[in-house]
Amino acid sequence: MRRFCFWIILLTLTLACSKQASTSGTGTLSLSLSSVDLVDEAVKGTLADYGVATPAAADFFLTIKNASKQVYWSGKVSEWTGDIALVEGKYTVSAIYGNEGEEGFEKPWFGAEQEVNIVADQAHEVVLTAKLANTMVKVAHTAMFDNYFENCSLTFVTGNGTIIPYSETETRPVFIEAYRFGIRGTVTAKENGKAYTIEADYNDDIASATCYTLQLGAESIGGMTINIVFNDQVDKISLEEDMYE
Repeated sequence: MRRFCFWIILLTLTLACSKQASTSGTGTLSLSLSSVDLVDEAVKGTLADYGVATPAAADFFLTIKNASKQVYWSGKVSEWTGDIALVEGKYTVSAIYGNEGEEGFEKPWFGAEQEVNIVADQAHEVVLTAKLANTMVKVAHTAMFDNYFENCSLTFVTGNGTIIPYSETETRPVFIEAYRFGIRGTVTAKENGKAYTIEADYNDDIASATCYTLQLGAESIGGMTINIVFNDQVDKISLEEDMYE
């Protein structure tokens, strides 16, 4: 199995006064920040394999807080000027790309955090590796399904209550929190032209930095049964003949 990683060395930040302006009780902090867009699936890949760009280095949001959770500095890495001093004490350094909890297409969220204890007149280095923190889900149809059904209109409903329409021709994954989700929708049987309901819910073994595929299949047109395969789980949906009469 091959492992694909894209590493982005963002920059080194120096948080200190210059030697000329150095005062007692301050220390220096350097930051090395990298980003990994590795995505788990049956075969490992990267965000680029799903048509999603790796975040640009300058777009990460940097925050430095002291032990009392007071913000000493925050903003995009591209806005950093490196002209503040840190007095000795404990700090939390975090780097984020995207918005935690935001869900939908092309909504990757990366995060990394580390604590550091600044000691006066000493140099300190924080090494952060920002990883994909949310989950990806997409839908695929088997050839048997497409032979017997059409007009498959689906909607993802996440544990946060986000509603994400997923069209019949869509191939992109949706980004959701690694929590739980459901699928709702309708599909039309080619044989009789009737629409039927599809509904399933999932809340077990859903991991971050992982792309899952919901595969829609059909056993036979006579049985009027749709199979939904997710993470080795098979749900069988028996279609009601009187639906949408």
